[in-house]
Amino acid sequence: MSNNFENNNRQVLNQWRRLLESYENANNNEGTNNDAVPYTMQDELMQSITQAAKTQFGADFTKVKNPMVYYPETGDVEVNGIVATLDDAKFQFRYKDSNGGCYVWTEPLNLNDNSLRIISVINGVFKNWKQELANAEDIKPMSMRNEEPQMPQGGNGNNMVPGDDI
Repeated sequence: MSNNFENNNRQVLNQWRRLLESYENANNNEGTNNDAVPYTMQDELMQSITQAAKTQFGADFTKVKNPMVYYPETGDVEVNGIVATLDDAKFQFRYKDSNGGCYVWTEPLNLNDNSLRIISVINGVFKNWKQELANAEDIKPMSMRNEEPQMPQGGNGNNMVPGDDI
């Protein structure tokens, strides 16, 4: 029984380490993961989540180089910011995270009615954001939209026959 307990604890700790590393990479002042494509304030999806988070729970995005990024290989989207109303706790929303996708990192936090309300609001904003992405026609950043498909080498596409893949 103790081996099962130790293995479960080890798995949980490893998951936490991976999440923390992911969060630290996303907030690294020298840039995010090389595969991540940042959204800009011209992106409606980023405008929507940053405004909702600021209004609903006092989020601050000024200390994060790229508050919202898209991962082309997985189609995942990630939002990172600071919860000013919880003593500058860090938060992260992950669209395709199998564990739910809403995380908060903080120093010891006094769980009182106010902090519990704020955490509940953060979770509500996350659920709305995730639903917005699920209903969006295209979740990619504007910088990735309308890119011309690559033509096969040596041609302009006119020599293709039905059934050829682009």
